[in-house]
Amino acid sequence: MRPNRKTQGQRGASAVEMALLLPVLLLVLFAIFEYGRFFYLQSMAASVAASAVRVASLPGATDAAIAAAVTGELNNGSDGNPPGFSLGVTPSISISPVERTAGEPVTVSFSYPFSPLILPQFVGSTLFPASIAAGASAMVEP
Repeated sequence: MRPNRKTQGQRGASAVEMALLLPVLLLVLFAIFEYGRFFYLQSMAASVAASAVRVASLPGATDAAIAAAVTGELNNGSDGNPPGFSLGVTPSISISPVERTAGEPVTVSFSYPFSPLILPQFVGSTLFPASIAAGASAMVEP
């Protein structure tokens, strides 16, 4: 079948449309992946904070033991002791109050840097925060 005059001017239009839309579609697709990873890491950080505050609520818990619980769970592999998430990060940890007494609340909070894996840095830095932070509180056990 021969192309008629109406369709001769449309040759290559779909290639141009694809060239215009593909970068936008890929950006949206990669943003979905990065947001999923970000929310997974945020949820994981909340879990680590909860387990660290459990350690902090025990009588006689030291700041070093609490910091070791946080860094161990973030950086150990799944076969480590304690099993962890293998992130390889250095968290900034804060524990308050310094002097803990039974029946009083203790708070453990930490943050570590976050950078997108797939999206370019100039796009990722505007879509995501620079760090992931989490914290939890519990009463010190008698």
